[in-house]
Amino acid sequence: MTTVLTDLLNDNEYELVVEAMYALRERKVAALNEAKQHPATQSFTARDFGMPQIDALLTRLDAKVPEALQASDARLNATPAAEIGIRLEGGVIQSIWANAPVNVLVIDYDTEDRAEDELFDMPQSDGSTSACVIKEFAADVMPKECDRIRAVSKARVSEDDDEVEGMRP
Repeated sequence: MTTVLTDLLNDNEYELVVEAMYALRERKVAALNEAKQHPATQSFTARDFGMPQIDALLTRLDAKVPEALQASDARLNATPAAEIGIRLEGGVIQSIWANAPVNVLVIDYDTEDRAEDELFDMPQSDGSTSACVIKEFAADVMPKECDRIRAVSKARVSEDDDEVEGMRP
């Protein structure tokens, strides 16, 4: 004999159970989003956090997943953006690193003292062209460095000031 949850609970208790399941699901979504920010745990999926099981239980309880939660699930399956760090000194790139393999194209319009064979004509949005130097770099994969700088940035940036002064890798 199967017992139906709605037979065991009154309407208020049933709503509390459904609300708790949604709250649990939201916490798991947040944890998965956080895990996807770190290279070592980027490959985690909703299944690893038990979200399909929660959805199945909510379906059995006849509680449909709201559209807002369905939209957040679509974002969970997206690949997180790479974080790239570039260290400049005197306007010159000293190093480039990232939390994942990435190539970086640098377009430098400061062409003084450059040989003619180093220059490219870069089309501009107004239809003109400008001389530039184009360099391609493979970033060093250094996820811990990205995490370190993000921590410094979060600790130092105030609500009114988005710039971080004096950061060095």
